[in-house]
Amino acid sequence: MMKTNKQQMLVPRWQNFSWRPLREFQEEVNRVCRRFGAETGPALAESYPPVNIWGDNDKVYAEAELPGMQLDHLEIYVTDGNQLTIQGERRRYALDQGALDNGVPEKGAWYGQERGFGQFSRTIMLPVNVDAEKVEARFEHGVLLVTLPKNEAAKPRRISVNDIVNIPANKIEVRTELDKPVVALGLSFTPRVDIMETDEESLLLADLPGVKPEDVDLRFENGELIIDGRCAPRHAGANYLLSEYGVGDFYRTFSISERIDWQKIAAELINGVLTIHLPRAEAVKPKKITVKGG
Repeated sequence: MMKTNKQQMLVPRWQNFSWRPLREFQEEVNRVCRRFGAETGPALAESYPPVNIWGDNDKVYAEAELPGMQLDHLEIYVTDGNQLTIQGERRRYALDQGALDNGVPEKGAWYGQERGFGQFSRTIMLPVNVDAEKVEARFEHGVLLVTLPKNEAAKPRRISVNDIVNIPANKIEVRTELDKPVVALGLSFTPRVDIMETDEESLLLADLPGVKPEDVDLRFENGELIIDGRCAPRHAGANYLLSEYGVGDFYRTFSISERIDWQKIAAELINGVLTIHLPRAEAVKPKKITVKGG
């Protein structure tokens, strides 16, 4: 289990809230629906997915966070030499009992939804023309990286300048400053989550794009479930042409009801989505009582 010992600055990609089953979610669900102007849960924003773009002398790179996406539901196009289109459909979570219908499974109910679903399409104008035949894409841990080689005509060329007059270089005075103490401040984002409940368990689904399974510290302490996901820095030193999201760790806590059997909590991380299973304690599971006739 990973241990953390650093200062943290939490950045809410989504407003944080404390979780308890059933009625205590209603107010939060209503707030989420109002945020998206919908009654049945959030939809994907018009500018989805958020994109970061940077480049070097030979290539342009586009990165997008798409946690929970399946490759057969994702399409990428390059048109007119400098237009990149990312489109697809992010589908809702499906249980073994069957697919969801309008967000409600056959044997369960949502009590909090922050993660968007549905079809999306976004076209981005690139700063230069690219060679569409050589474009490559990679999808890993819920993060899409598209590499677009520049068209030969768009690549920079070094131009020689004749030295007409030799001018002695100015002497640069080097100033020495006293060392200053450096305090490392961790940057953590609040992940979006969905929470649903069935007869047997509660499910919590959290978006953690870019996080590997071995970098998740999931623990239960003093009645709280703690999600601490480490996301390694990506593309350090890149000169961004467009930056719509930051990269950092994920951190969030939830208050857990005594009705949950914390010793049986289990989780898996697939395509940037962490699914946590919170089984109900045997004493609180619904039981059918047979009524005998007399």
